[in-house]
Amino acid sequence: MSVFARMAKAAALAGAAFDGGRPQNGPQGAWSGSSSGGAGHAVSTAGGWSGQGPSANMGSPGNSANGFSSAPGGRPGFAKAPDFYSPLGTSRAPQLPEFLTSNPLPQGKPWGTKNATNTNVYVDPPTTNVTRTYDFVVTKENIAPDGVNVTGLLINGQFPGPTIEANWGDWIEVTVHNNIPDEGTAFHWHGFLQKDTQYFDGVPGTGMCPIAPGSSLTYRFKADLYGTSWYHAHYSAQYASGMIAPMVIHGPTTVPYDTDVGPILVGDWIHMYYADAVDMVMTALPNWKQPRSNNNLINGKNNYDCSLTSLPCTPNAGIATFNFTSGKSHRLRFINPSAAAIEKISIDGHTMTVIANDFVPIQPYNTTVITLGVGQRADVIVHANGKPTDS
Repeated sequence: MSVFARMAKAAALAGAAFDGGRPQNGPQGAWSGSSSGGAGHAVSTAGGWSGQGPSANMGSPGNSANGFSSAPGGRPGFAKAPDFYSPLGTSRAPQLPEFLTSNPLPQGKPWGTKNATNTNVYVDPPTTNVTRTYDFVVTKENIAPDGVNVTGLLINGQFPGPTIEANWGDWIEVTVHNNIPDEGTAFHWHGFLQKDTQYFDGVPGTGMCPIAPGSSLTYRFKADLYGTSWYHAHYSAQYASGMIAPMVIHGPTTVPYDTDVGPILVGDWIHMYYADAVDMVMTALPNWKQPRSNNNLINGKNNYDCSLTSLPCTPNAGIATFNFTSGKSHRLRFINPSAAAIEKISIDGHTMTVIANDFVPIQPYNTTVITLGVGQRADVIVHANGKPTDS
């Protein structure tokens, strides 16, 4: 259920159905030019694959989403990389390792011999005795992920926020500093069981109080499942204004592949602050209005036709690109962080082998389209069968 739909349900708006799943302005697909690495392949929902060669692996947690330093030329359409710019969806995004190695490796893996076949992951996850620590500052800023200036909420100055990485069985410890001057906040760690730490599930009004403006809270919970997920604000509908980010929990591999491209967030985007959209949803009938998304973003990036808005707008803001290498197999970790949209994802001329849904490894199957509801994830493997000149 979408974040706005939950609020509409809570307000008991009889007969007021919400359907924000169709962006008014569809995303533009494009190819970027190839270089030394491999073929370019366009994701049909937005963006393309660059042909650049793979970047170096970064095995330590927190390194997967460090912000740009505002170097000139960092993004098309802007004189420099915007302050909110995340490296996700750019050639600077590192490929992910098989697992993090700054820890003991019993039998060669952080989780030892445990896997989805010989272990009931819901009752007997491994214990690595390793804690991964993160420190996040939440702020309200002016951002323009598709070129249209809006008020947004950022994690460490980035949209999407920093990637959390851990191994299966690790503890994750995150300190959140709320620097939003006029709102509380809370973070939800999507998909984790929180068996012994339900007070850190991050749902204000249910298991905790919001983090007050100017205050901090340290969350601590176990990575008891593995695969691809995300974390997001769970205070009102804050995540619809940018407080989203991926989580990758490294675990046993069920299907071999060559390269882990990393997380790919495909979600809707609305050209208003979330609170204004909530006001629309919470208005009583007959004056109720339906907020509609204006665009689709991949890893927080896309273009927008500036003639369609009265807001300040920079054309050709830039699309997401990813490193592919011809002849290699690539793991893609798709996430739908939308406020409302159901996303259909395909890659032109390619078949995807789905190997996991949410935190559950599955019997692999082939498809040309995957469909993700709000909050859902799918791990797929794609064989790059094109040539660099195809991009």
